[in-house]
Amino acid sequence: KDKEELTGDDLAFFLKFNRNIFKQRRKTLVNNICASFNISKEDTSKILLENGFKDTIRSEALSVEEIVNLSKIFKFILLNIKYLQTDTINYGQFTQRIDQQSPPQKYAQKNIK
Repeated sequence: KDKEELTGDDLAFFLKFNRNIFKQRRKTLVNNICASFNISKEDTSKILLENGFKDTIRSEALSVEEIVNLSKIFKFILLNIKYLQTDTINYGQFTQRIDQQSPPQKYAQKNIK
């Protein structure tokens, strides 16, 4: 099976994302993402659920491929915060505007450069 290699900004964000989701091992993935990337618990839960993950999952339960995909999803979302001209994500507003580009379940499949 061909695996996509991460390079440049994708690799840098993946390393930061990976480090932050394991920062506090006893916390759920939702709590680690919220603490590290200034995204509300509600919005983080919605993002995870829409992409096939339980919102109670812990980072150590994820495969490397799942972590790579999640890093792409959150990189895409965080890059588009500027598009919304806000410091924090309002997920409903975000999806209304960004869905014109790609549906939420396809964030990870989008080739982000």
